[in-house]
Parts: sequence; structure tokens; C-alpha cells
Amino acid sequence: MRSLLLLLLLATPLAQAGESINESRPINSTALIHFEGVEGEIIVKAGNNNRWQLSGDLASSVREVDISGDKSGWQIEVDYYNNKRNWGGKTKLVLEVPSQAELKLEMVSGDITVHELHGEQIQIETVSGDIESEATPNYLEAESVSGDIRLDAGGRMQNQIASVSGDIRARRLKGELEANTVSGKIAIDEAQLRRAQLESVSGDLTMNVDLAAKSRVSASTNSGDILLGIPDELPIRLEVETFSGNITSAWGRVHRNEYGPGESLNFRHNEGTARIELSGFSGDVTVRKR
Repeated sequence: MRSLLLLLLLATPLAQAGESINESRPINSTALIHFEGVEGEIIVKAGNNNRWQLSGDLASSVREVDISGDKSGWQIEVDYYNNKRNWGGKTKLVLEVPSQAELKLEMVSGDITVHELHGEQIQIETVSGDIESEATPNYLEAESVSGDIRLDAGGRMQNQIASVSGDIRARRLKGELEANTVSGKIAIDEAQLRRAQLESVSGDLTMNVDLAAKSRVSASTNSGDILLGIPDELPIRLEVETFSGNITSAWGRVHRNEYGPGESLNFRHNEGTARIELSGFSGDVTVRKR
């Protein structure tokens, strides 16, 4: 009888449809936590350095929450019923983790918010939800298809940010940056970068950055505009070209192409150790002093 009861208890889901959840497990302070969800909202923040805790409310469409792993790493998956139309409620969860933990967060139509965490690596992915982060890991990766991405601080060494139709707004980034979008806008402000690569098809690119003396920045767009603000005293090598757009620059002289509508600019100041390459097709390019 005791064995049968134990089997029944083990088979019971940790949380079921339309319920609240409050689960906690021990974890090493730098271990990986992998969270997978579908819709709703999850907020991740720093908590106990020896445990993680998941709390909040589950939508009626949630079948169960599967939790597996040990102190060296945990996986949390919110499992939904296949047919969840016209089911009530919304999943709203708070995940508290050690401040140095590594994270991998995946959602489909849900929003993801990450507060101040400082681990080695954080990966955030969602399809139609928004991403907000104040985390400062060594490596930060944030990807969304139609949702917006907003970062206040970011990876201390490397940042990879990508969106299709959503906008990317980031400030106080450091180290290296790679940002890509199709129709969304990219705006980078108060960044201290040694290397940056920005690409967009139809979205505008705006950067106000402090660059190291030997840094390298490249930005390209098809029909969007590019605006770059950099320090006046920076020893730059500036290379700008457009196919049909106009160039405006605080440095150098703009040349019109002899056999086409495009413009170009090549300028070198002091040793020119900071290399900046900007290119646009039909959009305008502006370089100004900060």
C-alpha cells in the first residue's frame, strides 16, 4: 500500500491548470536554469544564492509544469494543452535565481523581463513577446521576431541582439555588439564599445557611443537612415558611402559620385585607429559630434 501511494504521489503534476505555483529547489550559484514557456509573462530576478524559486499564477490552458534536474542545472517547462482556445486566465510567473546563475529563457508569445543578474551567460528568446533586461552577464543574447527588445545595460563583454519587425533599444552596453533587424529600428545610446556591427533592411540605425581608440564600428541599411554620434577627440578613420542617399558629417568632405546619384566620404583624423564604416542604399547617413 505504501509503495502504491508513493507511485501516485510521484505521478502527480507539480502544478495543474488554473492553479498557483510555488516551487523551490537547491542549486549551485553559477548553474544553468533553462525555462520554456508558451504565453503569458515571466519575470526573472535575483534571489537566494543557494536555491531558485518559481511562483505565480497559471492559465487554465496549462496542463502541468515539468521540473527536472539537480544542483548542477535545472529545466523548467510549462506544458500546455494542445487545444487551448477560449481557456481563461493568463500565466504570470516570477522566477528568483542566484544572481550569478546562467539563464536560458524561451517563450512563444510571452513577455520576458530580466532584472539585475550578473552571471556568465544569459540567452533570451521569444517569438511575438517583448524582452526587457537590466542584466549584466559577460555574454548576453536576446532574440525576438515581432516583439520589441529593450536593454538597460547588457553583456559586459559581448552582446548579440536580433529582431525581425520589432524595435531594438539599448543603453549602457559595453564590449562588443552585434545587432540585426529587418524592418525594426535600432537605437543604441550611452554605449562603451570596442567593436559593433549593426545591420537593418528598412529600419533606422541610431548610435550615440563612446569608442575605444582601437575600436571598429560598421553599420549598414537598405532604405533606413543611419545616425552616428561619436566623441570629438576620437582618432577616427571614417568611411561612408550611399547609393542614392545623402551624407552629412561633422568630419571630412562629402564627394558626389561622378556617374551616379550616390555619395561617399573618406576621412582620417590623427592616427585613425578607430575605424568606422557606414553604408546605406536609399537612406541618409549622418555623423555628428557628441
